[in-house]
Amino acid sequence: MDEHELRHAARDKLERGELPRLSPERIWINDGDGETCALCGRPISASETEYELQFALRPGRAAGDLVSFQFHTSCHAVWQAERVRS
Repeated sequence: MDEHELRHAARDKLERGELPRLSPERIWINDGDGETCALCGRPISASETEYELQFALRPGRAAGDLVSFQFHTSCHAVWQAERVRS
């Protein structure tokens, strides 16, 4: 996907509630391990950097009960930009 397609996908997923608008509770940055990117849907290979974001999406969740989303570096940047747009 090019950047225009990623931005469109991010807006759609944000509007449908498939991606959060909240700031994450935790961010882990690692080498990819084959997880699927929450934005583009492609695997994040070992040669790529993976951003794992953890969220407490429901009030009252226990501290260890977080929901995770994985992103490629570029997909994370697009999600960040689109989630703060008004």
